[in-house]
Amino acid sequence: GLTLLRIAVGGILIAHGVQRLLGFEAWQDELAVQFALLEPSTVAQTLIAIELAGGLGFILGWFTRLSALALTCSVGVAIVLELARQGDRWTLESFEGPFLLGVCAMFFLLAGGGPASIDEWLRARARRKAIQNDDTWLRHPYVADPDEPSSWERSPGYAGYERPYSYDTSDEPMSEHEYEDSINRPLAGSPRR
Repeated sequence: GLTLLRIAVGGILIAHGVQRLLGFEAWQDELAVQFALLEPSTVAQTLIAIELAGGLGFILGWFTRLSALALTCSVGVAIVLELARQGDRWTLESFEGPFLLGVCAMFFLLAGGGPASIDEWLRARARRKAIQNDDTWLRHPYVADPDEPSSWERSPGYAGYERPYSYDTSDEPMSEHEYEDSINRPLAGSPRR
């Protein structure tokens, strides 16, 4: 559902951008007349770039939050300009489309691109690389070592009870054989099989 909504919003943005790009001169003149803008070409080019790049970002799920932020700003400006143009006689029909796109943009700004997006693929890839490059993931965190008491067991309040496990604080990564042994070794204090 999230991917379908993201692709639909991206498609709408690209369709608007292409439509404005094809009728650029007329749309630029409309901006100058309706909104009394001093630099209508700059505003027109910026809005077209936001719609085309943001639409592509939405469809691919790439930089989704950045695209959503740009769309939110663009829609906000469009609503404010439309309010200024209509004055006291505004109608709901002129705000439905921009408002709905703005709400969708705010949703993606908070939620991100979802599971079927380039953003999520890049995040998962970075996570896998971090795990592969970190030796900490090769160590088993709870290794039973009945021969060496832990610092907790040597403390003055220790009443002779065996601690169920000890934390491995060695800096050396385990070999695969040592890892298998540590998993199969019973924990200190657990009944022997």
